[in-house]
Amino acid sequence: METNLSISSSDNKSLGGGGLEMFRNRLKKNKKELSKWAKKNNISCYRIYDKDVPQVPVAIDDYEGDYVLQYFRGPYDMPNDSINSLEADRVMDERIQAIEEIIIEVLQIKPDNLFTKLREKKKGLSQYNKLSKSYQTKIVKEGLAKFKINLTDYLDVGLFLDHRPLREKVALLAQGKKILNLFSYTGAFTIHSGIAGASFTTSVDSSPVYIDWILDNLKLNQLSLDKNELVCSDIFDWMDGYRLKKDRMRYDLIVLDPPTFSNTKKKEKIFDLQLDHSKLINNLMIEFLNPDGILFFSTNFRKFKLSDALMEQFSCQEFSEQTVPNDFRDKKIHKSWQIEFKDKVI
Repeated sequence: METNLSISSSDNKSLGGGGLEMFRNRLKKNKKELSKWAKKNNISCYRIYDKDVPQVPVAIDDYEGDYVLQYFRGPYDMPNDSINSLEADRVMDERIQAIEEIIIEVLQIKPDNLFTKLREKKKGLSQYNKLSKSYQTKIVKEGLAKFKINLTDYLDVGLFLDHRPLREKVALLAQGKKILNLFSYTGAFTIHSGIAGASFTTSVDSSPVYIDWILDNLKLNQLSLDKNELVCSDIFDWMDGYRLKKDRMRYDLIVLDPPTFSNTKKKEKIFDLQLDHSKLINNLMIEFLNPDGILFFSTNFRKFKLSDALMEQFSCQEFSEQTVPNDFRDKKIHKSWQIEFKDKVI
């Protein structure tokens, strides 16, 4: 029996029975192929479906048997001239339920192992909005590292899977190095660097929740605070204070993965990545990085363009193709650059 869950039959983005059947078949195929790939590459957390079927534009991530479904609210979920907001929400809930039922069937999991997140554009700039207080956490592995993830309370669980290759790259270079991790989130780059033998790391984030989360991850991996400094601060305030230190240390590697927009401590000032990235990166290169060091810069802002001034002053190599993993069908999930001094002595 064909089920039509669309608001408008003329909208080819809406979920109809045909789209759901294609979704079912693609998920079966992905389960078979990606599970083999993941096992071969010793990967236990990966994306099993990435908007493969246009009629079902969702993402599904496997965290060692617990699955996170991300439903992206689109124009077809919005009220219009023929449907009010309550009816639009009801139909969207039916769509989500139909998708959930297929996931549970195909992946052969219990409903309790599926966690659905609704992603939609909202006003405001907070990165840390809490969804619930369920606090359903678990420990997962990535290579030699262990991470605590939270499946219920936030839109993001605590480990960005698309950054897996970049974490591997940083870890390969980390031994004996001093590493600065800005906008550090839950500290995945820090943990991999520490395990790889970094001599010292500094992680800076403005959220006490995430600084505590990094501390949990450090403990999980038996990494000490003596060599892994945690700073809960507005990044720009920390930079202003740090540059005044007479005996300040310069870093060998800097990891910079900022939000597209962010409130600063001074509420009247909003960080805008496109407008402000050139000054930020220039300051980090000149005042915080060793002459032979590397700054790894990444962003998920799809319209982002690296400034011409930076490309003229520094060696800026975009290597996004190398840092987006095979399990991500969306090859524009992020952009990344390796930035160095042009006169670097190797």
